[in-house]
Amino acid sequence: MKVFFFSACLAIIAFFIIPGEGLSQDSSFVKAEVFLINGNRISGRLLMNNQDSSVSIIPTGNMNINVPLNIIKSIIFYPEGAEPASRGSRVEYFNNTAFGFGMGKSSESGNAAATISAEMTHGISVRPCLQLGIGLGFEVYEMVSVMPYYISVSGDILKNKVTPHYYLQAGRSLAWENENYYYNYSSVKGKSLFSLGFGYKVYAGDRVNIGTSVYYKLQNVELINDNGFGTYRTERKYNRIGLKIHFGF
Repeated sequence: MKVFFFSACLAIIAFFIIPGEGLSQDSSFVKAEVFLINGNRISGRLLMNNQDSSVSIIPTGNMNINVPLNIIKSIIFYPEGAEPASRGSRVEYFNNTAFGFGMGKSSESGNAAATISAEMTHGISVRPCLQLGIGLGFEVYEMVSVMPYYISVSGDILKNKVTPHYYLQAGRSLAWENENYYYNYSSVKGKSLFSLGFGYKVYAGDRVNIGTSVYYKLQNVELINDNGFGTYRTERKYNRIGLKIHFGF
């Protein structure tokens, strides 16, 4: 009876005091999700109201937490047996588009050289910390341009609205010589690539996000020259460190 009484009182108080998203006074709503004004959320069982100043909730596997009402944005109650649907709680599609600018040492002149890039990754989000995808991009180096195709492993380290983010990419590429380059090779062959990055994301809602990251990339290409006397092959390694801006959903 005490649990029923406190649950009913809390529901009534929440209905009038807390701006909610579907608050209910039904006594069967013992599971709840508390949304804080800083964008975080707490899921668990609501126990009682403490002198009208805080909400008492027990997250799964944790001790009781008292949450002051003045930092709560809203509360959603769930029927017994229902589970709150939080970001990353199910397998779902994701898309990430990124634009980058990198710097490195030119393998031709030895001077500093810049690289611009764009890429798009599609895949599935297994959990917030694990996203599996495939992608296609475009990059311009001082001598060649490449179209990388790759597999990607990425993820968010936290479930917060602002979270550190990582990604790893590995694959191969198509390549061709830039038209303004002074030497005409017989052909250019794209080879393996590897990239890793680390940065931050900011979420607007549960899916739409924007972020930035610092990255390192190694792109290999092979230059082939057939001058009539023989075929000469030269491998170039482009090492780049740079900055990317990400847009995703």
